[in-house]
Amino acid sequence: ALAEGVISTASRVAAEEGLEEITEIVVMVGELQQVDREALLFALEQQRTPNMRKAKFRIDPIPARMRCRVCGEEW
Repeated sequence: ALAEGVISTASRVAAEEGLEEITEIVVMVGELQQVDREALLFALEQQRTPNMRKAKFRIDPIPARMRCRVCGEEW
């Protein structure tokens, strides 16, 4: 479902922007999301559309940030 959403969104945005080819798709995933990076990359490759045939897929982690509810300190 996640890969489908990424591919669908990339295709829609490319169409809205009048792009004929997508060269790179970057997915930013929070490090606490428990997304299997290799499984997501595999799923993205399997759902590649013709306008993405040369696209590179990249998954960038978003570091987790915590905040104390008492004092407001972040780490």
